[in-house]
Amino acid sequence: LDATAWSITHSEAWVELGYAKLDSWDGETAYVELDGVELWSEELWYYDGAEVCGWDRGWEGSYDELHEISEITSHSSDALELVVGSELNQDASDESFGVDDVAIWVR
Repeated sequence: LDATAWSITHSEAWVELGYAKLDSWDGETAYVELDGVELWSEELWYYDGAEVCGWDRGWEGSYDELHEISEITSHSSDALELVVGSELNQDASDESFGVDDVAIWVR
């Protein structure tokens, strides 16, 4: 987001989003960063959540889970970089993630 077009003077940024863990995660880390600073991270596991979408094995081991992230941090620069990622180490058909309802406010 480049705020230079709006000349917004601010001292904080508030980030909200939904992070969806899908399928067979086995302890990999999910994370959200703003300008290289970690806002949230967590090791996620296949047995947490419920079968919602993705790969339905028919038994515990492919559960999905939504994490609602809402973090406020110091921020005053004219631009910001939001990175949402993971340390997944298998094919996307086995373990993946999605992002939904992203909102960023500055004040």
